[in-house]
Amino acid sequence: MSASLVTGAASPSRESTKRMHRPLRWLGILALLLSAAQNLAAQETPDQTSATLHNVVGEFPPYTGAKLHKQGLLSAILAEALHHSGIQLQSQGLPWSEIPDALMNRKADVSVGWVRNREREAQFLYSDPLIYGETVFFHHADLKFSWNRLEELAYYRIGVTQGYSYTDRFDDLLRNNTLTASPHASDQDNLESLIEGTTDLFPVDRLVGEFLLESHFPQRGVRIRHDEKPLAEPSLHLIVDAGHPRAEEIIKSVNHGLVQMQKVGTYNHLIKSTLLALYIQRMKILTEEYAPYNHLNESGQVAGLSINILQQIMQHLGVERKVSPDDVYPWARAYHLVQRVPNAAILAISKTPEREPLFQWVGPIVRSRAVLTAAKSLKLAGRAPDQLGNARICVIHEDIAAQVLQRWSIPEDRLFTTNNPHTCANMLAKGRVEAWAYGEIASRWYMKAIGADLDSFESISTLEETAQYIAFNRQVPTSVVGRFQEVLELMAFRGELRKLKAEFLPPQ
Repeated sequence: MSASLVTGAASPSRESTKRMHRPLRWLGILALLLSAAQNLAAQETPDQTSATLHNVVGEFPPYTGAKLHKQGLLSAILAEALHHSGIQLQSQGLPWSEIPDALMNRKADVSVGWVRNREREAQFLYSDPLIYGETVFFHHADLKFSWNRLEELAYYRIGVTQGYSYTDRFDDLLRNNTLTASPHASDQDNLESLIEGTTDLFPVDRLVGEFLLESHFPQRGVRIRHDEKPLAEPSLHLIVDAGHPRAEEIIKSVNHGLVQMQKVGTYNHLIKSTLLALYIQRMKILTEEYAPYNHLNESGQVAGLSINILQQIMQHLGVERKVSPDDVYPWARAYHLVQRVPNAAILAISKTPEREPLFQWVGPIVRSRAVLTAAKSLKLAGRAPDQLGNARICVIHEDIAAQVLQRWSIPEDRLFTTNNPHTCANMLAKGRVEAWAYGEIASRWYMKAIGADLDSFESISTLEETAQYIAFNRQVPTSVVGRFQEVLELMAFRGELRKLKAEFLPPQ
């Protein structure tokens, strides 16, 4: 731009200058208001005590545990509360008996999961309650049990965990021998004693008891119940050694964070999402060898379309969990096991009218077709199962294709039943059976895996067209099943399912 253009530009009038200054005055006023708000917030928010606090937790699942999602529910609440003061949390596991010394010797800053008692209050400061528990009596379903006064329990064999306190009144009755107790090393040992019938009652937090039964006794513990009347409803706290140089600031930061969580609504959401993640973490997942949907790959890892879909659903729900090789069972065993284990799921499974009332369903994942496969040289194309004469048919035990043949009243002596699809593929390729009843895509996958010439075989008739689903035991909470379905549908809307199908399935 030339100098003449600059010097010749019109200068603003006095009135226009006034108009230009008005926004500047408002900006100045706004800056003062923001500064005042920040000062007020600084007065209301505790000083940041440290960039990071070290938390040590014992095993008290689902509240605390080194291997739990977010190290347990209480550690998750604590981390979020401290986040409001800009403090990070690092958690690690330690036996409960070692935690007080670790805090007093400054090997850790804080610990969560503690109930107030007079002895500890002399040494430690307590936060406000992070959560309230509920101690109840667990017992066998065959025992008709109810109680009003603790003295009524004198005739029962009660299991207790060594070193635990169960309320002052209960402990006093144990000391004066009004109640009889059998000490065990752990809550898990006490539950096993209930299952075996060597004790009648065991007082433990309701969530802890349910967690341990589902995790360690998924089948043997199905007959264990708990009474609805609570022995106690203790509050669970964070503790910090009173001699810690920042003890009061830490407590102030935690309490402030708990208040803020309640105000903005994150407290309830965090509890729900963490309990959901912990439930999924301990869920029994069952699958079978049924490629390309679920199978063991060359590295011995579980892979396939349905496995990837399940793991992505769990990731969306905040759970990092893999389906392990130990979760792969013969189909018939997996099918019966998922009906007996309360917190269990199976995949992938065809949904049929006979199966529908047995499970809760999430899906559909993908459409599938069960067919009869035979060598082209036999010229069996178009023939139904009852038109194959004395042809021998390979089937997987209790697979949907095998169930369809039963409906056709195919004689048992014409069926070769196995648990392994590789066996059927080899028998068909070597002419030891004339046909194989199985999923169309799956049968071709296994035939290719053994090196058979796929062009020499064909699907001669369709037995059933269904869809593959994830099926849950009827006792899994409907809220859990509903979240799986919601995430699956969101994955479909985003195109994630489409991409996974293209990766694992042949072009249609």
